[in-house]
Amino acid sequence: MAVSGFGAGGGARRDPFRRRLLILTVGTLTAFLVLLGQLWYLQVLEGARLRDLSEKNRIRVRPAAAPRGILFDRNGLAMVDNRPAFTLSLIPREMENRDAVLARLSVLLKLPIGELTESLARVPPDSFMPVRVRRRLTMDEVAKVEEWKLELPGVVVEVEPQRVYPSPQLGAHLLGYVREVSEEQMRQGRYRRGDMAGQSGLERLLDEYLRGRDGGEEIEVDAFGRPVRVVRRQEPRPGAHVVTTLDRRIQEVVERAMGTHAGAVVVLDARSGDILALTSSPAFELDHFTGALGRQAWLRLVRDPEAPLLNRAIQSQYAPGSVFKIVVAAAALQEGTITPFDRLRCAPTFQLGTRTFKNWDDTDWGELDLYHAIVRSCNTYFYQLGLKVGLEPISRYARAFGLGAPTGIALAGEKAGLVPAPRPRSRAGDTVNVSIGQGPLLVTPLQVARMMAAVATGGILWKPRLVQRVEAADGRLLYSEPGQMSGYVDLSPAVWAFLQRSLWGVVNDGGTGAAARLPGIEVAGKTGTAQLITSSDARRGQDHAWFAAYAPAQDPQVVVVVLVLQNVDWLLLATAVALVALGLLTLWSLSPGRQGSAVVWRQLSWLGLGLLALLAVASVDYRNLARAAPAFYVIGIGLLLLVVVFGRAVSGARRWIPLGPISLQPAELFKLIFIVTLAWALTARWANPRARVTLATALGLLVVPFILVVRQPDLGTALVLIPVFFALLFGAGVRLRELGWLGLAGLAGAPLVWLVLKDYQRERLLVYLDPFRDPLGSAYNVIQSKIAIGSGQLLGKGIAGATQSRLAFLPERHTDFIFAVFAEMWGFVGALVVLVGYAFLILRGFEIAGAAREPLGRLLALGVTALLGAQTLINLGMVMGLLPIVGIPLPLMSYGGSSLVVTLMALGLLLSVRMRQSL
Repeated sequence: MAVSGFGAGGGARRDPFRRRLLILTVGTLTAFLVLLGQLWYLQVLEGARLRDLSEKNRIRVRPAAAPRGILFDRNGLAMVDNRPAFTLSLIPREMENRDAVLARLSVLLKLPIGELTESLARVPPDSFMPVRVRRRLTMDEVAKVEEWKLELPGVVVEVEPQRVYPSPQLGAHLLGYVREVSEEQMRQGRYRRGDMAGQSGLERLLDEYLRGRDGGEEIEVDAFGRPVRVVRRQEPRPGAHVVTTLDRRIQEVVERAMGTHAGAVVVLDARSGDILALTSSPAFELDHFTGALGRQAWLRLVRDPEAPLLNRAIQSQYAPGSVFKIVVAAAALQEGTITPFDRLRCAPTFQLGTRTFKNWDDTDWGELDLYHAIVRSCNTYFYQLGLKVGLEPISRYARAFGLGAPTGIALAGEKAGLVPAPRPRSRAGDTVNVSIGQGPLLVTPLQVARMMAAVATGGILWKPRLVQRVEAADGRLLYSEPGQMSGYVDLSPAVWAFLQRSLWGVVNDGGTGAAARLPGIEVAGKTGTAQLITSSDARRGQDHAWFAAYAPAQDPQVVVVVLVLQNVDWLLLATAVALVALGLLTLWSLSPGRQGSAVVWRQLSWLGLGLLALLAVASVDYRNLARAAPAFYVIGIGLLLLVVVFGRAVSGARRWIPLGPISLQPAELFKLIFIVTLAWALTARWANPRARVTLATALGLLVVPFILVVRQPDLGTALVLIPVFFALLFGAGVRLRELGWLGLAGLAGAPLVWLVLKDYQRERLLVYLDPFRDPLGSAYNVIQSKIAIGSGQLLGKGIAGATQSRLAFLPERHTDFIFAVFAEMWGFVGALVVLVGYAFLILRGFEIAGAAREPLGRLLALGVTALLGAQTLINLGMVMGLLPIVGIPLPLMSYGGSSLVVTLMALGLLLSVRMRQSL
């Protein structure tokens, strides 16, 4: 009954169990359908993305940078190469505790943590790609990272090829530099983060060829990021090699010749337009860009007032000066305005209305023909010739020679120059200026080189070429560039022959370029100067200097153009003026109010006179000063003798000659005369520093003034002559053995000096040996000086608190002991600033002496530096109690007119050497 009842008519539809079973079945099927849908979503719709994520979990991609192509010169010598270097990279995804890792890494490698954080902030935090944060790690830094590897998850050291150069600045503006791509470059879509790309020069121009193709390897890792196996490896493809037109040997010679001088040199193959060498000075160091160049270092480079990133050969424009007379002569001859035999006056001046235009020298050469006007570079001749030709033809021929337009060299940023267009209201004065390469006329050194190549070849204007060919690593030729003629200057053969003969005469027939004569090869060329200021004078170093030449004269092969910029050492001047300003502040602080103002105003008047004297000395060629050295020496000895007869005595010393309201101290002026005279004597044609006659002459030049100065008595000034004497002998090449004998002879004669010393001078020496011998007498000065210096401590007492100085416990506080006053007021920090200033002046002087091109300039710079160094060290040593008191002022800071004026004159002589050491 139960069974039949269970299966009978319609009872199942009312069975609660079956209904519930049906619900469970439908629910289960629905759940399976949901799972099926999710499975479809995950494996079909999102399968590709999730598979990629899966691979990223187990696969790490480590890129391998491709070596950049090598740049070769025309002879196969590498101009730039590669070497392996270590790079520190971070993988953000693997850095679980980022802050701790960065902190530990910062401590280990002494890296700013802000720099590390900034590098990571530029990428997503789950990125698996390495972020490069520091290149060129040292072996010690690599060892530290490997030692702490377990504590530095996500920190890896990679090996990458990096640029290496034969020398830090070789061809810097030509080759260019490589740097990590910027955000702007990444937005172009051609680069990935961390890529290195050429940013200037040939590195930028040929970046697509030089970059190559990066490789890498895929590594399977476990859940802890540990490598399991290499899944796939793709070798990097090296960049292509580039054969340039450069000659590395010529480039090296050119850069050594430029040294520290600002300017540019272009060496061009006259037969093809190939650039053999090109340099711009000052340059930047390419090595700085191969490592981590921080923001501050980059800003210093960009803001450097000497603009080392500027390629002066193509990006700076200058007046061509007398080099432009070639164009004016060509225009005059081709237009028939003048013949080679027509003569014009070459006078010292040329009058045009109310204006007077000067020649570059004061010689009246009388009537000259065009050949001799070019050879002697007569400005007044070309003033007249320019007016005859007119501005329109001159401008037209200038453009025909390729001026006023880019040359087409394959470097970025080339300037076009400027050739003035005649205007209805053009004045005759404009034509006069343009006729000698001045006024509204601008060229680049490369344009001048191309112009000279046109003269050498009879009119061919080449497009300058830098790249011969580009070859793949397997030797396949990818690119080649033949030489291209970009224009032709249409002049008659007779005009070309005349111009070539005239340029030969400039160098070989007593012209302005005679210094360029070379044995065994005939050079043709033209000198020129470019004015910087109105009424400037090239002989005074106030102009830029040009020399454009080609050789051999009869079969031109090479064109050389040199531009040397005016070379005033503004930093040296600024340092000297700053020390004077500190001295003026100290003088005022000693007596605030009307009395202090009077002292400061007197010193300011001496400063004005000294600056005028500095400009006067700097404006004169130091070689001309040396020629007048014997006359200066005689005058100096005469002034020292006048002191004996007419000198004014102050405190028992007769050192000054009264000249109305002022007094002259001849001993101060003689220090400078002695330097010039001794340098002249050691470098004269008859002089031989190794000969006893020369040494005897030098000793005689010292002994006479030494005796006269000691007699005044002025032992301090006399003693300063001795280190100057030995420094000049040492610099001139005198044997050390002979210098030693001279030193021993001086020591042997010291007792004789003791006999002529005054009693107070002897007492000073005895007190130095025993400071407590006379603490309230002879030792008082140095004791009070040391107290003043020491009481200043670290930061000083300030002006109001400097009691030792202001209450006159310190004698001679305005002159000999002014450093003690300054040290009391401004403490160790302020005194350190002064010491650094003097150290800079002395080191700068040695640098100028080392950079000078000939013996006279070297010795004059060395003598001035020795004088400044000796006075500074003796004064500071005396004030600090390290040396006996000898009564010598601190240069530039101490009160005293003669001392300040002579020191500034000495700096003017140093500047004269600096400005003319390459002319």
